[in-house]
Amino acid sequence: MSRPIVTFYDRPGLFMPTVEQRSLIQELRAVAAASFSMDTSQLPNYQCLAIDDPSALSDKLIAVGRAPSTGCIIGFISSVLVKIPDFSEGEVLHIGLACLSPSSKLETVSGLAKHLMASIVYGYLLKNPSTNKVWVTNRSSNLSTLGRFAQTVDEVFPSPSHPISPPTSLHVTIANAIIGSSSRSLNVTPGELDPRTFIVRKSLFHAGKDEDQRNDRYHYSNPKMWEFYRGYLFENGSKEDESVILQVGHISPRMLYVLRAIMLAKL
Repeated sequence: MSRPIVTFYDRPGLFMPTVEQRSLIQELRAVAAASFSMDTSQLPNYQCLAIDDPSALSDKLIAVGRAPSTGCIIGFISSVLVKIPDFSEGEVLHIGLACLSPSSKLETVSGLAKHLMASIVYGYLLKNPSTNKVWVTNRSSNLSTLGRFAQTVDEVFPSPSHPISPPTSLHVTIANAIIGSSSRSLNVTPGELDPRTFIVRKSLFHAGKDEDQRNDRYHYSNPKMWEFYRGYLFENGSKEDESVILQVGHISPRMLYVLRAIMLAKL
């Protein structure tokens, strides 16, 4: 498979014509439906998939990967910029929604996901050169997603580097802001965060599956990380309600060089 063409969109809802926004949303919905093995009518009406929200793309940083032969989107990551009052950095980047077409070759999936995420963070840092740290959050129960986030981002809670110690007050402030946000883009239910473990209960929508091929592959490549998050969910998650983990960490500008190397690397 030829290397996908990655394009970064910085809050496209602020500059893209309405017709183009609708077309992009429909393309993203098609990829999401294929990724989650469901019909587009079953997709949640949130994040960049919202079809009834005129500002759906106004707070999103989106990276899409297109097949060079067809121009069709084969994967994307859509992140949300969340404003936090009295926060020195001003805003937090919530990783949000990641969808990869199941038609993509398995060996390409991991590489494309890294390129997409690198494109988003790299693009954000370039447009905000005075930023000391980019605080980022991620909500998932997918073991490979949780593990890769912990490997890429600094000072992540929860993670193997902070397995039992309580989160810092700043981590808690950010987590509460994410959970307390009224934006449906974040796909969380207010008031359901466990401040001790960062477990979120009664998620509105959950598509990750521990048994999927990506998790199996990740299990073999990084068994310690896989086992940590599997055990963390088992020990701290709810037996009655579906539980996910909210991760909080940061990326510093020094990562620009690493991110650029990832973007230039061959998939």
